[in-house]
Amino acid sequence: MAQRIIFNGEPGTVWQNDTGVVRYQFIASLRGTCGACLQYHMAIGPAWPIRIHPHCRCEQRAIAPGREAPNAFVDFRKVLDEMSNADKVAAVGKNVYKLLDRGVIEWKDAVSKYSVRSLKQVVALTKIDVATMEAAGVKSYIAEAAYKSVQTPEQVLIRKHRQELIEKLTQAGVHQEELVRAISTGLTERATVVGGFGTQTSATFAARSHAAELAAILARPRPRRTGEVGPAERLRGTPTVEGDVITIRTNERTITIRPGESAMGRSYEEWRAAPIRTAPTLPSTAQAVDIETAKRKVQAAEAVGTRGRPSPEGHYVRSSEFFSAEATESQADRLNQLTRAKPVQEWAKTGTAETVDISSLVSSQPTLRRSTLLDNLDDPKALRGEHGLPVAFVIDGQIIVEDGHHRIAALAAAGAKQIKVIVVRPQ
Repeated sequence: MAQRIIFNGEPGTVWQNDTGVVRYQFIASLRGTCGACLQYHMAIGPAWPIRIHPHCRCEQRAIAPGREAPNAFVDFRKVLDEMSNADKVAAVGKNVYKLLDRGVIEWKDAVSKYSVRSLKQVVALTKIDVATMEAAGVKSYIAEAAYKSVQTPEQVLIRKHRQELIEKLTQAGVHQEELVRAISTGLTERATVVGGFGTQTSATFAARSHAAELAAILARPRPRRTGEVGPAERLRGTPTVEGDVITIRTNERTITIRPGESAMGRSYEEWRAAPIRTAPTLPSTAQAVDIETAKRKVQAAEAVGTRGRPSPEGHYVRSSEFFSAEATESQADRLNQLTRAKPVQEWAKTGTAETVDISSLVSSQPTLRRSTLLDNLDDPKALRGEHGLPVAFVIDGQIIVEDGHHRIAALAAAGAKQIKVIVVRPQ
């Protein structure tokens, strides 16, 4: 996978997209989340290839140029504090947890304000050797690989990262004066260059190397003039028209134009003359909903943390605000057994699409993300089910939702009574 620039920042701060292209915020589910996903929680980057792995429940939210990210950066220490012990083990990974369990390292070594550290990062920080890791239960080949990866002196790594970035910036036509000016502004983002998901191929940059500032510049393409098309920009799907507004989607951005305007070198009239489709209207269950009232209800819901405890700074709301019931412990256990045995997508192929009463659906998760509910209410496609139907399992005679909680809750908040879901009846 090609290298990509990933941004993190000071907890509580909100990133603003000044790159000139759409960027995406990664939102980990925080429910049995693995370290491969959690390390990117609230990070900003190009489109994320979700699902990252089987059973992945993570999401991403688009950030248009000039707009702020939907969520602030988080303090990973506080995120883990709200997790159950089982979720903490999944988050840091079994090998790091072995070191914690044997007292070889402390929690502050495994989790910083900015990230959950990988085994390689923990080894680099604590300087533990192969024998110590093996004594804690880490397999020999894993311990040896982690140890060998961090033997290069820190200053050599810093110089290497700095030189690589300077070379890339020079090749991109960024002049030295621009580098000096950007560095002197005191950029607050922390940037990491990664080559894949689940494993970082280069370390998080130390502030003194100026690599974060250089990476931020590298990630900021020069703005295009109005109507100018980038060399790699291309259409995605057929443009749609709703009223007199044409929506054009490309691999980089979403453009809306009205009469008298132009985009990508074509006038409004030329776009109307090209192949175009009319945006479908909402189904009957959604036509009668009150979106503004629903938004007020979502905004008014009590803020809670990931475990459902009240928290003034929480980004979540209780699912009981929108669902009539929550799954029992035994139902949740059974649902987990089913989804571990086979991916949800495979189960969905065995189910049937049925229109059911929303009041008959049972939630399998205690909390919902407030911003995701609001995003769904702003997205007619989500209300129409064009992003895919929710999936639910019949367990103990009740319909337990596994996927699609936010879509269902958004419609429930807006006053809809029924929704079409894929109902799976396991044997």
